[in-house]
Amino acid sequence: MEPVFQNPWLTEVAAIVRPVLEGIQYLRDQGRALAVLSADTMLLTECGGVRIAGAEQSCQIDAAEMDAATMKLFALAEVVERLIMKNPLQYPWSAEVKGLPDELKRCNSPEKLLRSKLFEQSGDKGELKMLVNAANKTAYHNLESFKRT
Repeated sequence: MEPVFQNPWLTEVAAIVRPVLEGIQYLRDQGRALAVLSADTMLLTECGGVRIAGAEQSCQIDAAEMDAATMKLFALAEVVERLIMKNPLQYPWSAEVKGLPDELKRCNSPEKLLRSKLFEQSGDKGELKMLVNAANKTAYHNLESFKRT
């Protein structure tokens, strides 16, 4: 079995996806779903945290209608696919990351995904330990950053 973190960017992918999944799970627990999710609404803070813009526009949704599409996991899968495609060839992705977009599309419970091996090694909840060069890579990954005031 190959090590999960052989790719130095892998921890950054997990650090971006994990808080988004946590936010989606929180909304799901409240009976709500994001109206929109894209690389443009996933914001990287100056401290390396991830925020979802537009969460206040979430909508009430019946539990029976909660699925990967309504929870915007298809949109998150698309962002992950784009991140994977931008990876330099010298750093191959692990099987866990390669399979993440399909896992997201099949998922009905972000909580299950958050317990996976990929995310258990990505740090404590809410604490993203990304290097200073993450801002440059994030721009490369088409995520926007904003400054706290």
